[in-house]
Amino acid sequence: MILGDGLYNFIKVLYYTLSGLYRHFNDNKTKSEEAIIGNSLPDLPSLSCDDQKRTRLFLNDQIPTWIAIVGYLTISIVSIIILPHIFHQLKWYYVAAIYVCTPILAFCNAFGCGLTDWSLASTYRNRLASSFPSRRNPAPPPEPPRVRRPTVDSDINIIRNIIKQI
Repeated sequence: MILGDGLYNFIKVLYYTLSGLYRHFNDNKTKSEEAIIGNSLPDLPSLSCDDQKRTRLFLNDQIPTWIAIVGYLTISIVSIIILPHIFHQLKWYYVAAIYVCTPILAFCNAFGCGLTDWSLASTYRNRLASSFPSRRNPAPPPEPPRVRRPTVDSDINIIRNIIKQI
């Protein structure tokens, strides 16, 4: 339930973000208006001077988006190449699929954790691990147990022994 709710909100946020970006790039704004809007800091008159400095420092000191994207792509490419050599059963496209699914599940985990105060990472791990098949060679089926059947000669000997005792 929480995974579905998180996926719904992820798709909703993605839709609003993409439609906002589309409108932003297709509007006929001047460069000066975009520069003022994009780089202006919010006015914070109700905060103290120290809080305003902290807020401005926090808003100014950010890792650029392109560095985050390049770092994620670099780590994912290295993992896609290296992990199949370490674990021979793991195919490269499994690792690539995991790196595609991870941001979506991270969003859902943050959303679910915010709603319920539970970490859902173990649930997603189990679902993701069970979705990729194992490439081991299956063990041969066990042999049926052998039942020792008495022969006709042994039956006759048992009957003779019973008759002798009588």
